[in-house]
Amino acid sequence: MKKNNRKRLKDFRLTGCVRTAGLFLFGLVLSSCICGGGPPKATLQYAIDYPPPSFSGLSGLQADIGVSRFSIARAYRGHEMVYSPKPYREDAYNYARWVAGPSDMIADHLLRDLRASGLFVAVFS
Repeated sequence: MKKNNRKRLKDFRLTGCVRTAGLFLFGLVLSSCICGGGPPKATLQYAIDYPPPSFSGLSGLQADIGVSRFSIARAYRGHEMVYSPKPYREDAYNYARWVAGPSDMIADHLLRDLRASGLFVAVFS
């Protein structure tokens, strides 16, 4: 009789575990359906851009110039768009990012403008 009771107890525990796992999976599926779903919000990417300035009436120099990579404050090094909601506090937008680091974009535009100016024989990066 004791063996029969042990087998029943073991079967009961096994069915209890299976039942609990089934209820957990059912709850997980149900909660994922209720919470919405749908496609994630698109992340917008922005680039710094402006029309190149016009240079007229300037005489060129017989010199070369080089533009090296800019350094930038640590808070602005990444691709996150950082803003300040309050003094001494910084935050970043969740769905807006820079295409490249701001310092790289500014250096590229400066290089473009210096080359377009015609003031120098050569402009190197």
